[in-house]
Amino acid sequence: MQSKRGRYILVALGFLVATLLFATAYGQAPLFYSNQNQYLLHGLAQAGYGHLAQDWLANTADPTPIFSALVEWTCRLLPLETLHLGYAIVQGIYVLSLWGIFRGLVEPRLSWRLDCVFVALVIVIHAAVWRWLSFRFLDWDYPYYMQGGLAGQYILGPVFQPSVFGVLLLASIALFANNRPRGAAVVAGFGVVLHTTYLLSAWFLVAGFVAQLLRENRRRVAAEIVGILLVFTLPVIGFAWWQFGPTSASDFAEAQRILAHERIPHHCQARLWFDEIAALQLLWILGAIGLTWQTRLFTALAVASGLAALVSGIQILTDSDALALLFPWRLSAILMPAATAIYLAKAVYVLRHVLDTRLAVAWTGTAAALVAVAGLAILATGQGFQSSDEELPMMDWVRRHAQPGDVFLLPIRVPKLAATTRGSLSSDFKPLARKRSDAKIIPVDLQRFRLMTGAPIYVDFKSVPYKDTDVLEWRRRMDVNQRLLELLTTGPAENVAEEFRKAGITHVVLPTESPVVVTWPVLYRDAVYEVRKVPTGSEAH
Repeated sequence: MQSKRGRYILVALGFLVATLLFATAYGQAPLFYSNQNQYLLHGLAQAGYGHLAQDWLANTADPTPIFSALVEWTCRLLPLETLHLGYAIVQGIYVLSLWGIFRGLVEPRLSWRLDCVFVALVIVIHAAVWRWLSFRFLDWDYPYYMQGGLAGQYILGPVFQPSVFGVLLLASIALFANNRPRGAAVVAGFGVVLHTTYLLSAWFLVAGFVAQLLRENRRRVAAEIVGILLVFTLPVIGFAWWQFGPTSASDFAEAQRILAHERIPHHCQARLWFDEIAALQLLWILGAIGLTWQTRLFTALAVASGLAALVSGIQILTDSDALALLFPWRLSAILMPAATAIYLAKAVYVLRHVLDTRLAVAWTGTAAALVAVAGLAILATGQGFQSSDEELPMMDWVRRHAQPGDVFLLPIRVPKLAATTRGSLSSDFKPLARKRSDAKIIPVDLQRFRLMTGAPIYVDFKSVPYKDTDVLEWRRRMDVNQRLLELLTTGPAENVAEEFRKAGITHVVLPTESPVVVTWPVLYRDAVYEVRKVPTGSEAH
């Protein structure tokens, strides 16, 4: 009994060490970076953060209510920075899942030294330093393709957001590899509950598991895991239909067109993301599946990937916006890191006689520690996940002076997402100057305004709703936003304030010294931005 307890303690300590090293080597962005500006909004508004409860987008239908509840109660009870710890734990589960795949593919009696070597190599392969170097010397984030899926889909990203719970689908593969099919179905189901976008991917995987179980003549277990996944997914489907079902056929179709062709075409249009790199990623996945021949994973992964390819092909042939927004290719975000783990597992096993030494553990452990230090250095020096620090003084002023009822208009630049190439586009380690000059990515400037200030804004391009009527309203607001910005420079001056008041806008943020036709009061100005107040009534000019 004591020996078993001691083994559990060693495993727990190993998990903590691996999590710490991986989290520091991989890195994560500061709060309010990129997608967090959408996915933290509902939770922070519900927690009474600033005046966000009055923000239009915060009052639209929430696609991830469980995640929002987690954010809300974190904000109420703990420092918001606790979310960094939550993401580190998810990263630890990611490492544990890859190790589980390793254990499911190799002989069960391998020594603990090979476990340590495998985990250390996982940490090294995923280190941020390689992505940073790739951007500096090769002008692209090539190491990212070893973990990111097709069409810009991924599990781990720069921040804690709902997509990171795709790690549970990776864990389901690991559990199935170790002959725990019921547990595999349960964790896959939790992945769907936490982020509905994994619905198809979970069913593809479970279909693969069922195929393998039928080969093993385990029909009862196959039926059980289908039932388990149904228990998880039927309420999710019901909620999604109730919350996001069509208001009318025309509204629903137009909203889907806007999302698939204007807001996220880089995730939805195969002609944009399928290129030579995407083809190489598919070959990488197929090669890894081939390496699982004569193991429990071969049939499971082959069937799952075959179903994903079939449904993806149907979407491409039919050009269905509805099917595109279900992301049938999202399974690739699970299969890519799994494939990388499979190659690494096979390499470690083939070289087991060389690597099963304390010296190999020491060398790979040292390498893991070094890339962890490099990851800390990149974050400490601001070389990764860059956003404009020039906007911080202005946003700090707004945070301190915003009042209930204030609504800010921002100078939004609409990117040319339809020009996106190289499917798994990543800009996390791209220098800030190049982020600003790249018209194919969403502008980083002022993305954080809502969450940094706690002040409502009229609209922005980055954060978007999903209910059909809300999407149509978002598109209308984008048009109004652009028209009002043009009015500020073209006039006539006497009508501009009235147009802003009709839209419910009380303040406007502009680049300093913008050529505007109005003489509205300047409440704040620095070398980069100024904040002007929209006058009321007879104050308008």
